[in-house]
Amino acid sequence: MDQQRWQRWVMHTATVWEDISDIVKETGIERIDREHQRLIEYLLDMDEVVSRAGGPEFDSEKLKAQTLLFNRFLTALKAHFKTEESLIEKYRLPGEKLQHREHQSILENFDTIFSDFKEGVLSIFHHLRIDILSEMVNHINGIDHQTFLLENFRPTLERATKWEDIREIIKTTGLPFVDKEHQHLTEKIIELKIHLSGINFKITTRSQKEEILSHLKDLFGYSEAHFNHEVVFLKKYHLGEENQKGLHHYFLTEVHDLSRKIRNNRQTDLKEFIAFLLSWWVEHINGTDYAEFHFSKIAGPVFNHSKTSDDFEWLIRKTGIPEVDNEHACLIGLLLQLEKQDDPDTPSVDTKTELGRIAKFVGQHFRHEEKIMAEQNLRGQEIHKEAHAKLLRYVEEAMTHAVSGRSRISPAFLKRIMRWWVEHTNGMDYDTFVLNRPLT
Repeated sequence: MDQQRWQRWVMHTATVWEDISDIVKETGIERIDREHQRLIEYLLDMDEVVSRAGGPEFDSEKLKAQTLLFNRFLTALKAHFKTEESLIEKYRLPGEKLQHREHQSILENFDTIFSDFKEGVLSIFHHLRIDILSEMVNHINGIDHQTFLLENFRPTLERATKWEDIREIIKTTGLPFVDKEHQHLTEKIIELKIHLSGINFKITTRSQKEEILSHLKDLFGYSEAHFNHEVVFLKKYHLGEENQKGLHHYFLTEVHDLSRKIRNNRQTDLKEFIAFLLSWWVEHINGTDYAEFHFSKIAGPVFNHSKTSDDFEWLIRKTGIPEVDNEHACLIGLLLQLEKQDDPDTPSVDTKTELGRIAKFVGQHFRHEEKIMAEQNLRGQEIHKEAHAKLLRYVEEAMTHAVSGRSRISPAFLKRIMRWWVEHTNGMDYDTFVLNRPLT
């Protein structure tokens, strides 16, 4: 099967993001990638709306439900295009005019569909959803992928004088110690770059030589400690560390070799080296580290090793709102209590009762979050509420199947609930309560 036919088949059969994620290319900007995912999830939900309403037969209720969802998709898409264009302008990326033309063309096309949709001329059933989804994936994999390549951000990396200048370019794993140390090491490379720039990337005195060697020694020491922290973590949860160890060795060797050359007064292009080092480091974070330390990958192994919520709660990103953070940790505790039900040292619990408590707790927590979002007038409330409704349906359906005996209350079942929870709290909750600012 050729690539195009394969992609078409995937789009026809996909029902959730995990089904289609392999054919959607990532960009150099984490925020853009998350918005791409949510836009595609809106389109995937269109079939679910029809299914929940009783099948593909046309009636006014189905049209109303589809209209609401499509309207939210268009609203989110327009906001997303504004975000892309502002980032292109901010970082002086290529293709600004082409992106704007494509955005306008896509919006005009979808607005026409929506107008016909509201008038009852069209209904977003499977075939039309596929056409819209195909246009979105082609746009993401084509012009977006080319525009937001990390290569296009190299001038920004070269101009950077502080962390904030490149913070948006560097992806976060959601693993607190990794992200914090990534930032500190990046800052140390920038500090070295600023120092070298101050002497025009040329060593002309003994004091300059000693200062640069001191910077390199500090950079080497911090890098070595950070890499060791990563390897210890990977070993603890049996995630495999050999790939990381090879890359870590390469980075440390480059820093060590530069120190040796400077110490021996050997000629070297310091400007070229520091540009390479920062670029390599950002590529490593956004590539290997993002893939191997992302919370969605490590949550399961960490959960398996956890005995109390304290053993897992550190993985959940903080929103800065104590009652919300406490409730996030509370659900982990409830899941862990069920997960340890076969442990002879754990007091027995009534599984059906505990499942009911979890479903009830999730609903109450979502209502609490929505109340806070409304009070603080946070952006994206409707999108967030829709995500709550979708996640709550998944949880309630899974609980119903488990209680009725249609699925077993197994470690895999609990991990699935836990994964949904972590992805929502570390993704959408973090975006809403931390990255998004109140409207004024």
